[in-house]
Amino acid sequence: MADDVVLAELISNSSPLVARLSEEKRQRLERLVKIFIADCTFEGAGGLVVPPQLAVQVATQACFLLLNRARESYGRGIHIIIYPNGISGAPDLMGRYSRLGCIELNLPDVLRGCFSDSDGCNVVMHEFAHRLDGENFFMEGRPKLHTGACHHRWKRVMETAFEQFRADVASGMLTPLNPYAATNMAEFFACTTEAYFETPEMLSTHYPDVYERLLHFYGASPNR
Repeated sequence: MADDVVLAELISNSSPLVARLSEEKRQRLERLVKIFIADCTFEGAGGLVVPPQLAVQVATQACFLLLNRARESYGRGIHIIIYPNGISGAPDLMGRYSRLGCIELNLPDVLRGCFSDSDGCNVVMHEFAHRLDGENFFMEGRPKLHTGACHHRWKRVMETAFEQFRADVASGMLTPLNPYAATNMAEFFACTTEAYFETPEMLSTHYPDVYERLLHFYGASPNR
């Protein structure tokens, strides 16, 4: 991998959110990215070669979810497959997560996350939210939390918000959050994670209880 100076430059070019970080947080992000790249393997599908810049772009976006948490890794054994134009067998998907440790990503959507931090759509953050959720084995939108009381409050807040959101979508209401979040609790968690990091004002305005739970889980968003 690149030396520290080159790596820092690659990270800076990987997301507009990087420019909002303090020097201390930038140094932590750089450390997280190094760990991430050491822990993961990358594969390009359809003849795509994954250059260092692309690997760092994926790593940077994924590591924002860990930036204000105590942990420094998603664990080893993650295999990331990047498709140049549509995931094999599921061309409409931007990404796909497997509990076996494989994360598939559509390249145009990865790059979208690199250049826009205000549309509430970030496929890398979405799939790595699934990774955090899957640490409980059952992907139910309930990642590991600090205490039993945290789990109880999370369950109450998130399930109440999800049921209301699903009813809103079913009624045809236009929602500020991606309607895909109504699919199930796992997708609700992943979609609200994207919104937390990219459109926190929207989330805190329209879904304040959800925002408060994600703030408790992730810590402060770089976008606030």
